[in-house]
Order: sequence, then C-alpha cells, then structure tokens
Amino acid sequence: MKQATRLATALASILCLTGLISTTAATSAAATTLRSGPVTATAPIVAAATPHCNTRLAVYITSTRQLVVPSYNQVTRNCIMNTGARGSHVWELQTALRDCYHINPGPIDGKYGPLTKAAVAVFQQSVKIKDDGVYGPRTEDFMRFRVYDNRGAWAGWCTQ
Repeated sequence: MKQATRLATALASILCLTGLISTTAATSAAATTLRSGPVTATAPIVAAATPHCNTRLAVYITSTRQLVVPSYNQVTRNCIMNTGARGSHVWELQTALRDCYHINPGPIDGKYGPLTKAAVAVFQQSVKIKDDGVYGPRTEDFMRFRVYDNRGAWAGWCTQ
C-alpha cells in the first residue's frame, strides 16, 4: 500500500511539472482513492512545487507566427517568476506588460525588480486576480504575449 501511495504522489508531481494539471487542481483534490486488491485506502495528493521560469518557449500559432512565453526548461508554461529572476523569460514578461497592456515595468532589462513586480501587480488588479506581483500559473492564464514573425521580429500584436 505504501508503494501505491508513493506512485500516486509521484504521478501527481509529474502531472504538475509537465503542466498537464495545475498545482491548484492537484492541491484542491483532497485525496485520491487507491485500490489494491480487496483493500481500499485514501492517500492525500501532494502537489509538486511549481518550478521557477528559467527560459522562454516559442509556440507556433500559424506557420509564420509564433508566441514566445516564459517557461520552465522549454517544457511547461506553468512556472513562477518573482523578484530576483533574470533572463530572457523576464524580458518577455516586461515587453508583454509594456506592449500588450501599456503598463510600465521599468527598464526592459531582463531583471525582475521592484518595478516589474509592481507592474505585474497592476496587471493582476486589472484582471481581478490576487495582486501579489508574482508571475505564476494564474497570472499566465490571463496574460497575452507578443507575437513574432518567422524572422523573429515583433508582428505588432499580442495573444494568449
């Protein structure tokens, strides 16, 4: 039975990390029922922590247009950014805030500082979600990002 519990926990963790289910969905499910022969047990689902964004992911929306979004290892868009994050994923967030929402994130420098955090909080307030300034799966659900052409130039519009 302990092995079945470990397997259920591992499966929930994998599904969260790959973005197949959200961390919220996994944690809101109080338990999963495991059946092993005539014995039935209930084990809590332990959701994996949402990973921190560390790069960006290009998602083709047409044959010549791509959406570029923050991601974790170019595997899932289900990731978190907060103060101290640095890199191309932060740059994409900053340009999206500026170009898609006309919210000033401060310098477009790829550094998630206090101005970027404040800009994310303004965006969160505008879509009526928790305004903590942390970019995460819930914020990503509402966020539009810039669309690029096949040469890598901004196409001049944004989408989800």
